[in-house]
Amino acid sequence: MNNKKNDIVVWIASILILAVIFLVLFLPSSNKSATASNHIDKNDIKAWENAVAESNYQQYLDSFPHGYYYSQAIDSIYKTDSLGWEWALRYNTANLYKEYLLRYPHGKHAVKANKYAIDLEVDSLALIATGEVPPSIDELADTYIDGTSRIYVANIMPYPVKIRFSGIESKEIFLNAIRQTNEDVKKYDDTIIILKKGMYRVVSTIQNGPSSKPFYSLRSYSEQPHYDEFFSVEFDFSKK
Repeated sequence: MNNKKNDIVVWIASILILAVIFLVLFLPSSNKSATASNHIDKNDIKAWENAVAESNYQQYLDSFPHGYYYSQAIDSIYKTDSLGWEWALRYNTANLYKEYLLRYPHGKHAVKANKYAIDLEVDSLALIATGEVPPSIDELADTYIDGTSRIYVANIMPYPVKIRFSGIESKEIFLNAIRQTNEDVKKYDDTIIILKKGMYRVVSTIQNGPSSKPFYSLRSYSEQPHYDEFFSVEFDFSKK
């Protein structure tokens, strides 16, 4: 009987010891985390209140890109097609135009949003590639003539690539990496893109591959049929 009582006492003592250890180890860190969290939340809340009062949700997103009210800020900006488009035009960034397209893929301004996003990406990528600001779309306006040009594009790289064409109209294409079908045959991913005749700013970037500078070139697509040429050692722009 005494042994049974002793076992119960030992069991209760063990539970109490474990409870004390838990309180000592976990409560202080929890309190510290709560204190830090409260501090961040107060700043976040204040920034959100200011954003709502001033209808400046972009300022909130700039200050708290991963903030507690991120979703509400985005939803407020893109509440309607018109509001989303107005906001994208106001701040004029590729990401905002893409967000508009994500929410309104068939919206009133989808075509313009797609073009503006590509144009802005070409601006920044060309600057990275050459260290110089590329010619603006307006500067190329006099180069466009009636008719279209068919451009054959093939990716001869072992990595996928994205190619952006920026001009009187703007398009982007994605090409898969070259594939080896057997010892002697290589399969290129290729396509034909049709553009209005004139000068275009063209940027190619490697996707899911080694880090590399973008490849930039100012291209004239005014000949028909389009003549053979290489965009670079990586990209082949030739007639089919």
